[in-house]
Parts: sequence; structure tokens; C-alpha cells
Amino acid sequence: MAVMAGALAVAGAPLRADEVDVRGLLERLERLERQNEELRRTLEQHQEVLRQLGPPAGAEPAPAEPATPAPKSAAKDAAIRDIVRDYLKEVNDRQKAEEEAKRKAAQEAGYEIGSDLSMRANWRDGVQLESANRDFRVHFGGRFQADSAWFNPDAGLSRAFPTTGNWLDGADFRRIRCRADGTVWEIFDFFWEMEFSQGINGQATHPFPTDIFIDFKMLPLLGNIAVGHYKEPFSMTDYGTPDSFGVFMERAVDDAFSPDRNLGIMWHNAYFNDTVAIASGIFKPNSDARSGNVFDYGDGEYAYSSRIAFMPIYANDGRCWLLFALAWSHRILDPDDAGLPPNATNPSRARFQIRPPIRVNSPVLADTGPMQADNFDLYNLQLSVNLGSVLLQGEYYNAQVHNVRRGAFAPGVPRLLNPTFQGWYAQASWFITGEYHPINRKLGRLLRVQPNELWFFTWQGDRGDRRGFARGWGAWEIAVRYSYVDLTSPALGDFPGVPGLRNSGVRAVTTAGIEQDITISISCFLNPQMRLQANYARALRRVADPTKSGEVDILGMRFWFDF
Repeated sequence: MAVMAGALAVAGAPLRADEVDVRGLLERLERLERQNEELRRTLEQHQEVLRQLGPPAGAEPAPAEPATPAPKSAAKDAAIRDIVRDYLKEVNDRQKAEEEAKRKAAQEAGYEIGSDLSMRANWRDGVQLESANRDFRVHFGGRFQADSAWFNPDAGLSRAFPTTGNWLDGADFRRIRCRADGTVWEIFDFFWEMEFSQGINGQATHPFPTDIFIDFKMLPLLGNIAVGHYKEPFSMTDYGTPDSFGVFMERAVDDAFSPDRNLGIMWHNAYFNDTVAIASGIFKPNSDARSGNVFDYGDGEYAYSSRIAFMPIYANDGRCWLLFALAWSHRILDPDDAGLPPNATNPSRARFQIRPPIRVNSPVLADTGPMQADNFDLYNLQLSVNLGSVLLQGEYYNAQVHNVRRGAFAPGVPRLLNPTFQGWYAQASWFITGEYHPINRKLGRLLRVQPNELWFFTWQGDRGDRRGFARGWGAWEIAVRYSYVDLTSPALGDFPGVPGLRNSGVRAVTTAGIEQDITISISCFLNPQMRLQANYARALRRVADPTKSGEVDILGMRFWFDF
């Protein structure tokens, strides 16, 4: 009876929906039943002892006690528990239904942007602050890449680059950057990043911005428009692969042909359920910050760059995908702008050059030199296939320069030439621990790798089961790449002078040549923010002078940290 009364009291008591804990109440009920059973047995034992002792001497016989009710059967206990359980389940289901109704009503009604400006902090690949509705968000982060390298050139390359400092083993910071990015008023994304390593390594006299832009989102028909300084939409290894997510220490052919970052305005959007991503913009062509100056002054100097990426396959939660993309950039120059003070700082010239696939004080192996021209076009074909833990990727580059001025035929009549340059690479990589390279379908860009297991190696102690060392392996990736760049052209050869005409003849560009290399990489992703990497590269240089052609073996190592 006590158990039933207690159960009915629980069942009949008014309950608030947010206070219902079905499992806790059932456990409490069972505990009370066990206590009641123990008390009943104890009472019966005491009564049995009193009956055996009998009544005290001289005491009148005790009146007969009413029969003790039979103990409650197990079936009855089970029935009570079922009643309580059914009732609590009903209350819990009603609570869930009410919460779902409220959620749907709030979703249909929407919310006023900026109505809740309270921020909560968390760690998500960096320090994140965001409002309850995520209409405001700020991420503070940064990165550094510490490099070291060892070089072994043959006699030809030692002869070609005798200047003190070339081919010396060394170490430096490839990148040191601080950034902040986020969202304001839900429809504006911003990005702010500064580079410090150039000033440290002596390539510039001050820090300078890399990416600084505002992205206008959710525009009708257009989708998104970015305004500021950022990478032009072009290749997969540059625009399609952020600096922190590359498979190798350095990009390959891309360094010779991609336009990199510039000031401009760009439209980008995804269509057909994110199977087509398009980006197209107009930029100032000489504001790429390679000289440490993010500006460009010049009449008529503009660049038009576009990329369209197709992703017909995206399966297994992003572990399998196929990307095919085309890119084109038309770049208008001012032949009269030599970039000399006081008129300008950045020359309006076409130039293509390539270094070995590991930097750290390595020289430029092939270089067309600055070419005074009207304009030039860049073309790019991209193919990238991810099959689980395997990534296969390749690109072809082509550059066509128009009306290069080299000497003259007659007074006031320049010699106009149209050289063409090209390059390509193919690479394969494999996560031996099972991870994969995710991709952002809306942009056609690689995302951060998430290791299945973190790397760690610690001492647990010598107590109990936790004895000795503990370790985690992290994520391990091996990769190989072959690249080829041809920066030769008859237009860069010798042209004899016209008798009696000054500046009519020009000498051949001796640095124009072919660079090709093979690179092998092994990487250990310690966690989503840290990576250790080693690259071995064998690079070959072929120029017109065979005594200055040759090969070099390079071993490079890098510690990555990005958050």
C-alpha cells in the first residue's frame, strides 16, 4: 500500500515539463521499493522474536492482531512501474512536441537581425565569438610557417648563381600572419590579414596586408560580391587551395603564371545545387603586394579574371568528389609606364619566373625578364579527383603576351613580338591513416583536414591500469608531384641592330629557360591546426648556355601552425 501510495503521489503531483527526468524518477521509485521491502522484513523478524518471548508475567493476553495483509506481488509492482513509466513518457513526449512547435514557430517567424547582441566564445579552429542567431561573428587567428632547407647544386648551377647567399643551407619564416574575420549584420563577411615575414626576411621594409575585403552576401540573382584585396579567381593550387591547406611546402607551376592577390571587385556564386561555382572580377594588375606595396597607379591598367568550376560528383559525405575547372585572365598593361619614380613604383610589365619547389633563399631558375607589352592572356585547365584518402590533381597553364617591344625596325617603329609560355604539373597524395581532403562546393576550394586521431606522446604514470606511455598517431599523408615550366620563346632571342639606328638591336634573355622538378612529401598532421612536413625535391634548369644549366637536390622541412 505504501508503494502504491507513493507511486500515485508521484503520478498525481503536478510536474513542470522542464523538471521531468524519467530515468531519475524510475531509479528513485525502485530504490524506495527496496527500502520498503527491507523494512517489512525487519518488522516481521521483530514480531517473530516477540511471539517467541511471549507476554510478560502477570500481563493480560494481548488481543488477537488482525491478519497481516499479504505482501504485494511482483506482478503488482511491475504494473505500478508500468503506469508511472507510461505517464512520464507521455509528459516527456508532450515536452518534446511543445519544444518542436516553438522551434518551428520561431523559424517561420524569423528573428530581427541585431536583436540579440550577446556573444558567446568557443574554440573552432581559432577563437570564435558569435551571437545567438549567428548574425554577428568574429574569429581571431593567425599562422606561421617555419622553414629550413639544405641544398646540393651541381657545378652548372653553382656557376650560374655565384652570388653570395645562393644555395646556402638556411632557415626562415615563410609566412607570419595575423588575421580577423567574421560576419556583421548577417549579410556582410569581412576578412583582415597582415603579413610580417616579408619585413623579417628583408624582402620588404614593413608589414603589409594580404587579404583585406568585404563580401556582400545573399544578393538577388548575383549571390555575392567581394570588394578589396584578395586572390584573383584562377588556379586550383592558388585560388582553390588556401596557403595553410597545401599538400606540398610550395606550389609548383602556379608561381610562374597565377596573378595572385590584387585590389578589385569580384562576383561569385554557386548554382545547380552547388555543382557549378563561378567567380569573375576586375582588378588592378600590379597591386599584388610582392614588392610590399598594395597599390597600383596607371591609366588603363586593368585585369579581368574568371573561373568556372564544375563538380558533378560529390558523395560519401564529401569523401569522394570530382572538380573540373577553366580559368582565364586578360591583363591590360601600359607600355609607357616603366614604373620609375616619381611617376610610379610598380612597373606595368609582363614577367614570368619560377623558383625551385622549396624556397629558403633559393634563386630564380628561369626568368623571362620584364617585357614591355600591350597586354597578355593567361589560360588554365584544372582537374582534381578525391577518392577517399587519395587525391589526384593536375593543371595546365598557358600565357600569351601581345606586342612585346624588343628593339626597332625603323625610327619610331618598334619590333613587336608575341611570345607564348606554358607549364603543367601532376600530383598524387594518399592519407595512409584514412583521412581525406574536404572541399567547399560553393567556392571550389579545399578545406582544412581533420585528423581521425590527434598526435600525442605522454607519460601516464605508474599506477593501476594507466601505466607507461600513451600515444596518438595523428594523420599521415604521402605525396609526389612532377612539374614542368617552359619560359623559352624565339621572341626572347638575339635581334641584330639595324645599321645607323640606335637601340634597334637587343641581346637574348639569358635567364629564359626550362625548369622541371619532382617533389616527394611526407606530412604528419598533429591536429587540425599543426603539421610537420618534409619535402625532397630534385630540380633541373635548362638555359641556352649549357655551362649554366644543371640540377640541384633540396631537402626542406616545415612546421605549420594555423588557427
